[in-house]
Amino acid sequence: MELGFVPDYANYSSSDIELRRYMQKKLEQTPVSEKKATHTVEKGESLWSIAKEHLGKKNATNAEVQDFMYKIAKLNNKTTPEDFNTLYVDDVLYIPEADISTKKSAQRTKPQESNLSNLEKVKNAAKNLVALTSPDSSDDNYSRKLITKYQKLKTIADKDFEKHGHAAFNYWTDLLCENKNLKFEKSYSINPVEPSAVVIRKKEGDFYYSGTETIIYAHINPDGTVKKISFEAPGFDIKDISFDYEVDENGALKVVDLNRAGYKKIGKVSQQEYNALKQILEQRINEYLHR
Repeated sequence: MELGFVPDYANYSSSDIELRRYMQKKLEQTPVSEKKATHTVEKGESLWSIAKEHLGKKNATNAEVQDFMYKIAKLNNKTTPEDFNTLYVDDVLYIPEADISTKKSAQRTKPQESNLSNLEKVKNAAKNLVALTSPDSSDDNYSRKLITKYQKLKTIADKDFEKHGHAAFNYWTDLLCENKNLKFEKSYSINPVEPSAVVIRKKEGDFYYSGTETIIYAHINPDGTVKKISFEAPGFDIKDISFDYEVDENGALKVVDLNRAGYKKIGKVSQQEYNALKQILEQRINEYLHR
């Protein structure tokens, strides 16, 4: 029987234990829904991608997709993390009814920003950073423009970087679920046999060999689980020689420090957001390493 995805939980790290506890608690809190339709599992699908497909909402937030994903899991008696993440090709899943009308009504009271897709949020945040670092004169040469940008970068508030990095983090969840135009590479450090990280590039447009739109660097344990995530955000580059943003296993969002080596904390992604990206990222890495 061909597997959709089976994660390796051989050696649990502290973040994996926390993830399992979180998933179990969410499943226990999720009420059982009525059956509405069925879905036949195809290769490479996850509960996340299936939930997003059947939710029927173009710009659904990650939180909405995740809530619906847990409803699907509960309806199909997937009550443990292992059941939750193990899908077999040609399995038939029951799909509950999505409460779209309630969600749409609730959204009307929220700021307009909440109705945007993650990609639109990234683009808006990037435009803001471009405006904040634009040269004082259009006649400046290339070197002068770089100097001006670097000087102005140091004056930007953390909240402006946080919007850009946070939106890009959630955008990567979308990209990994869609799984289109992604190029995977192994990265090695001391051990020349086991990779210490997996690099994933999102290619521009529909061309596999076109330019890179954005990139993520997943630091992995020997069993393939993710321990830290470094990434770029589309539309704006902070520092050429390093990844602009980083999220650790506690969900701390950091930006590259312009004054010293390393990163500085500028915010935090929610546990829900972190778990959503970590789950689909580990699935894609597992597929890549064991293909």
